[in-house]
Amino acid sequence: MAEGLWTALLLGMMLIAAKVESPPLQSSCGNGEYDYSGICCKNCPAGTHVDEPCTMPHTLGHCADCTEGEDYTAHENGLEMCLLCDECKSDKTMVKACTVRSNTECKCNDGYYCPPDCEECLRCKTRCPEGQVTLQNCNATADMECGLPPTGISHVDDISIWSIPLSLVAVGSVIIVVISIFLCYKKCCVPCRNEEKSASDRLVQPSNSEHSAVIKPSHDELNEICEELTNRVLVRDWMKLMRNAGLSDNEIDTITYDYPSDTHEQKHRMLKTLYDRFGTQNALCKLLNGLQQMKLINIYENLRNELLSKNINIVKDKGKCLYFVKKSEVQNL
Repeated sequence: MAEGLWTALLLGMMLIAAKVESPPLQSSCGNGEYDYSGICCKNCPAGTHVDEPCTMPHTLGHCADCTEGEDYTAHENGLEMCLLCDECKSDKTMVKACTVRSNTECKCNDGYYCPPDCEECLRCKTRCPEGQVTLQNCNATADMECGLPPTGISHVDDISIWSIPLSLVAVGSVIIVVISIFLCYKKCCVPCRNEEKSASDRLVQPSNSEHSAVIKPSHDELNEICEELTNRVLVRDWMKLMRNAGLSDNEIDTITYDYPSDTHEQKHRMLKTLYDRFGTQNALCKLLNGLQQMKLINIYENLRNELLSKNINIVKDKGKCLYFVKKSEVQNL
């Protein structure tokens, strides 16, 4: 009995001694260090990663180089692997190749821009709305800025000087035409009626040789915009967009089943189903409204700028697309 107590006491004292002699684990590491199993190791330099951590506190373990053109680390680090280099997407051009110390640098292609932290490049405006002028051209990070043209005092004075006599001439011409028409009808004079028609023609004839006419965009123009969606919307978002646009789950599942390994054909068939049901114009409106509802704003703005580049405007009601109109220049013959 006594021997057992002495044995237990001896073991307890040995455990206490071992605890006192063991160095305490580090709870936090200093600047330029990383924690590995309670031991603070010095960071590996930029362009390398940790291959083997240190075994003694505050020392450098074994660091391995990143692979040129494949991965990188831009700063000193305690990473077990280097970071993969980015690849420039189809809408971007490479400015600087990836090195072991820096990631790939890309910029949008000409005619596109990308705000900070954007997901994809957006198409630049090609022109300003009527009555506005370009204040700043589109660049790599911002779209074209439009605004009212600056007006100077001398310019205003010039307009005021010339506008008074021109206004009087215009008003006088209108009065003469109205009086002539009234007299002709009063006297029932056929020759006067002919003169009236001639005067009226002259009154409504525009001073320039061209004028704007509102026409309906063609099926091919709108279809091209719809097809552009297939390249911009990811598969995981596409199915939800189709539901928002009006396709049923059964229709989506059927098309997916018929073309199981061809996502491009799936998208094309779903678009065709929308065209057949709603017509191209209504289908595109539903798709644009769906993009807004899903908050895919970058893709929505890209398509809107694509439409504007074709002189196609979106007619909205309460922020939602109703239909499209196109302005074209018509030559007077």
